Amino acid sequence: MSPEINSTNSMKTHLAVYWDFENVHAAIYEQEHGANSYRKGRFGKQPDLVNVEAIMNYVLARGPVAVNRAYANWAWLTAYATDFQQYAVDLIQLFPRGSHAKNGADIRMAVDIIEDVNVLPHIHTVVIVGGDSDYIAVAQRLRQKGKEVIGIGVREATNRFWIASCNEFKYYDNLVRKSNPEASGPAKQIVAEADLGDAKKLLGMALSRVMELKSEPFARMSALKGTMLQLDPAFDEESYGYKNFAEFVAACSDTVIVKQGPHEKHVSPVPVAPSAVVVAEEPQSPLEYYRRILRKQQLKLLPGERFVPLCLGVEASAADGPYSSWDDFNERVKGRLVPELADLLADTDFTRLKQILFKCKAFIYGDEKKSIMLQPGLEGQGRLVVHVFREVISRLLGQPDLQWDARLVSELFFGDPAYAAMANGWYEEIKEGMAYNNGEKQPESPIPSFPTAGIDASGGAA
Repeated sequence: MSPEINSTNSMKTHLAVYWDFENVHAAIYEQEHGANSYRKGRFGKQPDLVNVEAIMNYVLARGPVAVNRAYANWAWLTAYATDFQQYAVDLIQLFPRGSHAKNGADIRMAVDIIEDVNVLPHIHTVVIVGGDSDYIAVAQRLRQKGKEVIGIGVREATNRFWIASCNEFKYYDNLVRKSNPEASGPAKQIVAEADLGDAKKLLGMALSRVMELKSEPFARMSALKGTMLQLDPAFDEESYGYKNFAEFVAACSDTVIVKQGPHEKHVSPVPVAPSAVVVAEEPQSPLEYYRRILRKQQLKLLPGERFVPLCLGVEASAADGPYSSWDDFNERVKGRLVPELADLLADTDFTRLKQILFKCKAFIYGDEKKSIMLQPGLEGQGRLVVHVFREVISRLLGQPDLQWDARLVSELFFGDPAYAAMANGWYEEIKEGMAYNNGEKQPESPIPSFPTAGIDASGGAA
């Protein structure tokens, strides 16, 4: 055994990396070609989509790698041969089995992970690249053994309970952005699906916890991020556009004060003015109950009086062909709105609109991500509005003990309770498993007529 492995300090730095590679490849493939598209084309030579270098740059920055294995049916993934050879990744061939052609990567990985940490005591950190909930039990067992668990996954295809099982979780798109900050194209122009207000609340909670634990009126900067990751493993300052944690904390000047201490920076809460009147917190309204459920899933709706016309504008403008850029998207959608509404909209409204439509898998990419378009079947006649509304209902249904109120859900989405009957009908359909998938099958209920007061029937501005 080498002296390095015998060293107590270095033993805690060795990583073992396990890739559920087809899971990640499929998620990125469906970002480009639409939901369920990988299932149709998986038995053929696959393009090189996963940025292996971006993931490995992050992993290697954490410490030396003792184990590096990727699991997949490599017969169709030969495009990645050079990438993996460069990083000495051990490729585990898994032939598909059964009528659904499952490769069983999750089971094989789970067995190998537990065996490796038992026989290789110098492994302290386990990195699992994949978004399935199948790895929750593995993460729990690893943490029982005192190991650190880091997850990496594609934002739109990662189970939120798997994220919560990790010590730290990194979104693939953040790693790609950090690896190549100059990359262009529509996907790089979207503001990260994150709310800085939520991050400030998390920072405040972590600060209070550290101050209470240390019995000090401040927290050292170095202690804060670890505490924030304990509260939310998916926290990453890069999701909010900051290069490092210190830059993020400095931007939260309305929440915390940063001062230089003897050895490092000290962070303390912004003091409350003595004259401030403390107002008792009002009970949570039923509408806020629904908003909170959706916010937890990173879905923040626009007010219905703006969102519905915007969706109708997207439907109308999409008929003119793919969008070449996000500037093109903004201009074409705005051109389909009456001037009175278009003048009221801010850039943040269009950013939020794009986030919602991406989260609801309403977009697909064109060739080489140089253009973007709606999923087939979502153009015109209110289909996009219906698609997003049904997605909202599906997400609400995922909440245990949901207090369903069709009038409130209608008001939340449309700004009008008049669509309650429609909401109830789709609620029952989705509960019974009759929901359609991203435009591939039309909804069972007829699509209603939506108000078009905000749409310019002439085709928009010249």
